[in-house]
Amino acid sequence: MSLSIVIPIYNEEKYISETIAVITALLESLIEFEIIAVNNASSDNTADLLADIKNIKLLTLNEKVTVAKARNIGWREAKYNLVAFIDGDMIITHEWSNEIVKMTSYLEANSLTVTGCKCHPSRTPSWIENVWFTNENYRNNKEKYINSGNLITTRSVMDITEGFDERLITGEDVDFCGRARALNATLEINKNFKIHHEGYPKTLKGFVKRERWHGVGDVSSLGHFIKSKVAILSMVVLTLLIATITSMIFSSKLSTLLLLSLIFIIIVSAHYKFNVQNKVMWLQIYFLQFLYFFGRSLSITIRRNI
Repeated sequence: MSLSIVIPIYNEEKYISETIAVITALLESLIEFEIIAVNNASSDNTADLLADIKNIKLLTLNEKVTVAKARNIGWREAKYNLVAFIDGDMIITHEWSNEIVKMTSYLEANSLTVTGCKCHPSRTPSWIENVWFTNENYRNNKEKYINSGNLITTRSVMDITEGFDERLITGEDVDFCGRARALNATLEINKNFKIHHEGYPKTLKGFVKRERWHGVGDVSSLGHFIKSKVAILSMVVLTLLIATITSMIFSSKLSTLLLLSLIFIIIVSAHYKFNVQNKVMWLQIYFLQFLYFFGRSLSITIRRNI
């Protein structure tokens, strides 16, 4: 079973050359494959870099579309039945390349399968990545979806789902995996599909900015908001934060302390997904959890464009 790799790309001049070079180096002696690079109207030097890369199928979009649509444009041009979606700032590993070879027969026999894994931190991770994005810090990997930056499936799954929902600005992977499961596809998280996400934030400002963007889908409508526990908690935290600041200025210390305690209780109650023993790391997690909620609450300030 041969492999089509779809890479949607928007302003990835920093990583895209290496992303493709590593894929080629690790896979060329193992499996027949093609790389479909979808340049989503990049405004930086991405187009020039892609033009210099040989042996890729380059699709250039003149107007920016959602990443979901860019992925769909890519897989519909794929010539093989096994399809891997990788983002332009991801670096695959030897574990990833070896596993894709091992999985080809299985995926051929079990064509209604979606697999992949949560992305690992960058190869030179910041403390934020080590605390928040390291897979080993999580209690389990029983996620209900697989990140679309490291998702492997078959044409059979893509056909029955009709691909990603092109209307979604973010959260297209959650939606895709949900629809695939509803159509009897199996979701299988495979830790051997290890991939480094070089684009994870390395600063607190970058962390807040990332969560602000990723929360757009949850606040795109009242229906989405009501279904999202994260969105609701984020708005509660923002409301309490505003009330705390107001209390510090106009009210008593007791009211301020009560409001701060409520914020802390919400933050601590959200820590269930982590599994670490280091007390210092717990303090870092609590701090990042607060920034996570704060960033998500700011999603309402983003204009609903692509």
